[in-house]
Amino acid sequence: MLDAAAEAALRANWRPGTRRDGTPFAFTCPAPRRYKHQWYWDSCFHAIAWTHIDRARAKEELRTLLRAGRTDGFVPHTAFWGWPAGWRRAPFYATDSIRGATATASIGPPFLAVAWELVAEGDPEFAAEGLGPLRAHLDWLAHERDVDGDGLLTIIHPDESGLDDSPKYDPVFGWMAHHRPGYFHLVHRCRRLGYDARGRDRRGRRRDPRALLTAVSALRGRPPPSSRPSRCRRAAARRVRPHSPSAP
Repeated sequence: MLDAAAEAALRANWRPGTRRDGTPFAFTCPAPRRYKHQWYWDSCFHAIAWTHIDRARAKEELRTLLRAGRTDGFVPHTAFWGWPAGWRRAPFYATDSIRGATATASIGPPFLAVAWELVAEGDPEFAAEGLGPLRAHLDWLAHERDVDGDGLLTIIHPDESGLDDSPKYDPVFGWMAHHRPGYFHLVHRCRRLGYDARGRDRRGRRRDPRALLTAVSALRGRPPPSSRPSRCRRAAARRVRPHSPSAP
């Protein structure tokens, strides 16, 4: 009974189509009304679930996620396919523009390589298909988000952790926390700085090294330079330093 209910939910939330620019898509939306877009690690888990029901859909889910990204290896936290972000919500999404954005400019927990391997089990052709794009994705993370070269990935926005508006970020962002009026200012500031982790660091912003992101990216990628736990702990201590949430 539970298996049948899970399959029914996946099939009901399957969203195939073609974007205005002609890009095809097919993915599982988390919730038809409130969460109708494609979310990075949601799709990874949806694809794994699809392997038990329809492996073709599992593959297309992950291909669609890659299509949402860029040729340099960036893959977004959220992709807006046939349903653009509504005008009331668009200013609060981590996009590079409040109008016309097809995806966020933020990242999510980098689970894609792990999901691809699980979906590709017993299918060497699909495995080979992902090698180039997945290498580019992991290289992008290493270059753009491991800003100190210590093996710890950086997030510049709470959504990137996968924890979204967790209270653990309240001491970090203060009046700009997710549930407070200043959150709009946080998104605007990230947008102004181009979601550049190095740029934020040069301006004295706090960067948060996330253990989850680092662990997930290391599961199916190159081992981090500082692979010894003690070195990683020291790197984390350096990265988490005093900050001023109210800084402009």
